Amino acid sequence: WRVPLGTGKIAACPVPHGDAVYANAATLGCFDRETGEERWHQAVSTSGNGISVAVPAGELVLANGAALRVFDARTGELRWQHDWAADAQPGAAEHNLRQSRSGQSTPLVAGEVVYAASDEGDLYALSLADGEVLWNYRLGVPIKGSPVVSGNALLICDWDGNLYCFAGR
Repeated sequence: WRVPLGTGKIAACPVPHGDAVYANAATLGCFDRETGEERWHQAVSTSGNGISVAVPAGELVLANGAALRVFDARTGELRWQHDWAADAQPGAAEHNLRQSRSGQSTPLVAGEVVYAASDEGDLYALSLADGEVLWNYRLGVPIKGSPVVSGNALLICDWDGNLYCFAGR
């Protein structure tokens, strides 16, 4: 099967999960794995310079863009979102379009925690259940790469080429 995404943009890597395939482009789409029939789609604003990969997590699917958005994987209903611009330094959004279009980093789910990064250089740990910010760390430069977990360590690189390791206790 073939499904035109009609985005005019490059879509992120498609992700199969159960009997569905998720593709994030100008919208996050959920498609039947066997037929390609669209089940649902939702807007996920991006800068057009990069698009995060959809991240299935049990009954949820996550997509990062101007906001980290978490949807019900079956229905596409929005469960919660975290707006990156709301966390911006005062006045920064007026001078920097990244504030309104951040979040090209693909989020990571480990257990009940979502790790996500913004273009403004903030790394977050959020509750998968409701989006509550558990902690954040300001790296200070854009984060385009995605966090990874190895053992009890969370690893991420920033735009300036620094590798950070956050170790659990």
